[in-house]
Amino acid sequence: MSTIQRRLTLVLAITGSLLGTVGGSALYMTVRKDLVAGFDSVLKTRAEGVAAFITEPKTKPAKSGKPEALEVPEHHLPSWFQLLSLTGESIERSPSLGKGDLPRPPSFNESVQFWDLTLPDGLPARAVGLRFVPQKSTNRAEAASGAQAPEEFVLLIARHRGGLDQALSQISSRFIMVGAFLFVANLAVVILVVRKQLRSLSSLAAGVATIEASSLQTRFPAHSLPGELRPICERLNDLLARLEASFNRERRFTADAAHELRTPIAELRSLAEVALKYPGDNLSTRQALQDALAVAGEMESVTTGLLALARCEAGLLQKDFEPVSLWPLCKGILAGVSAQVQAKEISLSIEDPKDSCWLSDVAALRVILTNLVTNALEYTPQKGVVRILSDSEGEIHRLCLSNTAIHLVPEDLPYVFERFWRKDACRSSKFHSGLGLPLAKALAESVGLQLRAELSGSDQFIVILSGGKLCTPTLSKGTDESKAGAVFGETELACSASKPAQDAEAGDGCTSQEPQESGLVTNPYLR
Repeated sequence: MSTIQRRLTLVLAITGSLLGTVGGSALYMTVRKDLVAGFDSVLKTRAEGVAAFITEPKTKPAKSGKPEALEVPEHHLPSWFQLLSLTGESIERSPSLGKGDLPRPPSFNESVQFWDLTLPDGLPARAVGLRFVPQKSTNRAEAASGAQAPEEFVLLIARHRGGLDQALSQISSRFIMVGAFLFVANLAVVILVVRKQLRSLSSLAAGVATIEASSLQTRFPAHSLPGELRPICERLNDLLARLEASFNRERRFTADAAHELRTPIAELRSLAEVALKYPGDNLSTRQALQDALAVAGEMESVTTGLLALARCEAGLLQKDFEPVSLWPLCKGILAGVSAQVQAKEISLSIEDPKDSCWLSDVAALRVILTNLVTNALEYTPQKGVVRILSDSEGEIHRLCLSNTAIHLVPEDLPYVFERFWRKDACRSSKFHSGLGLPLAKALAESVGLQLRAELSGSDQFIVILSGGKLCTPTLSKGTDESKAGAVFGETELACSASKPAQDAEAGDGCTSQEPQESGLVTNPYLR
């Protein structure tokens, strides 16, 4: 399996080796060039020394078409030399050459030339070719004016290069040995450094590999990681926190759903057992059936709310955005709960100074406001206060609904929009399943609104619906009472199916609604 450590080690090792090879080769070539230049300098000096002692003969020979002889002192001559004219004719050669010639370059255009050759003895050598003018003899002084240009000759001197080649070979061997040692050392250093620097990443990867559903509470320390890994670690911790919260929420939801359905199922079973025990008692049987119908309504309320939430979260709602006037909509909702307001002596006020109009889905907005209003009225104590206020911040409008809540504390706010959550852990109320606010929040998000809650002081619970876009009211189907009074749903749930008759007579606000095309089944009692 390819890993970052392996790839990084390989890349660094290859890069270091290439750089070392290139650097070593460049250094070797420089050293070689300097050694050869030193060897050539010795050759040139020797040639210049020999040329300095070569002179013209004292008497000028008759013209014969051959180059004139030169006086070459034998005690200054090297082992391998040859004296040539510019035309290439040999004038003098060393005895070691016999009748042969030294290998020469094709031309002598330069004053000094160097080249490699193999001597007649079979050994490699290096030669120098020096163009020079021999010294004039004192007896052959020529007139300064009108004299011909002095004749040039070429002196070839060769020297065995065995010592040079041996030195270059030793240097090359040492370079190879040092290069091999540096390669191994570089590889070892790269492995150690990469392993050390990636230790935090390896530790993080090992920790992530051990995470399971039962260990989502694990968090990784970001302060000890390099700067490049800290954002990853922080995002990973955030993800684990969200996963842990989600898993806990699902566990809580499963337990709460089982608890919510267990009680009505037990009631249905008890009612059926009682009815079967007294089959001839028509009055008892009728009462049992009425009670069973009420229990079935409670169960249907829970399942319908869960289905509505699922459809909202899956994005299956068909939204029809149009201008919606808030004042008529709130007025219609409050008209259905006037009996409950009067029974609890609640002080109810609405403040909408601008007669606001939002561009939204009227059916979704009505369900949201219905759940918020009924939730506020239900949990407001006797002679409490409920207030509805609308205001705006630029083009963004918001609707605030506050009510007296004497039992809530700031620690409860993160849970008020969770499914089945209720302040009363015993769930003593039969008429609230804890789905109203979650449904309202899901609907709000589906139409582009935000719903949040906060506490003001010690007894004011405020729900803020924000994100509404102001628009100009028009006479459209959005302001029609039949449209404004509609809710999402394929079928309508009767009030009597989920609440006792006395609650319906008290005016809980359940009114007949027409089904809409959105496909969401909801119920005003889900709060």
